[in-house]
Amino acid sequence: MRPLFALLLTAVTIALPACADKSDADQAPQPAAETRMQRELRYPLTPSTPNGDTVLVLQSGYPAERIKATAMGPGALMSSYQGLQIVLEVPDQAEQVRLMVPATQLGAAWTGTHPFYLYSINQLGAGGAYLVGPAVARPLIDTYFSALGSGSVTISKYDARARQVSGSFVLRQISVSDPGALAGLPEPLRKKCTVAVTGTFVNLPVQ
Repeated sequence: MRPLFALLLTAVTIALPACADKSDADQAPQPAAETRMQRELRYPLTPSTPNGDTVLVLQSGYPAERIKATAMGPGALMSSYQGLQIVLEVPDQAEQVRLMVPATQLGAAWTGTHPFYLYSINQLGAGGAYLVGPAVARPLIDTYFSALGSGSVTISKYDARARQVSGSFVLRQISVSDPGALAGLPEPLRKKCTVAVTGTFVNLPVQ
């Protein structure tokens, strides 16, 4: 009996560190979320400048510390939308990007690129909007309701266990009326321009 008892004791002793390692892994801190955004305004110049420039490009970057990011998945208690919703907000400038991907497009893995569709053409398609203003109520880009808007959102990774999503997006709309004040210009250019907003989100928690 002694040899059998010794073997059992040895097996238990060997198994204990493995269990402890698994517990430590379960309690490991989750990777921190990180987001980035950039906005570009492209104004046509007529006539062109003396050096031949035909477009005035104004760019603004938003580092992670200025962005408030949230995400809600299908079945979230605080949302009636059946799909993935991602909101990137710049509170100090009253700017906001909204991205929506219906559950029917996500699939089990969630990964993939989802083009934005006009609502009247595809009511079950993904969509995006870029809103500005004190009440965040003026959409400069709206792929759902404007045929001039376009873009896509790419989900590069979804960790179902940690409920964290990573990816990127691009939103673009042509012929947007006079957003010159957004660029910090002393006088708006009072011309239509193309607005493009791009960004990334990494390890964003999904509610």
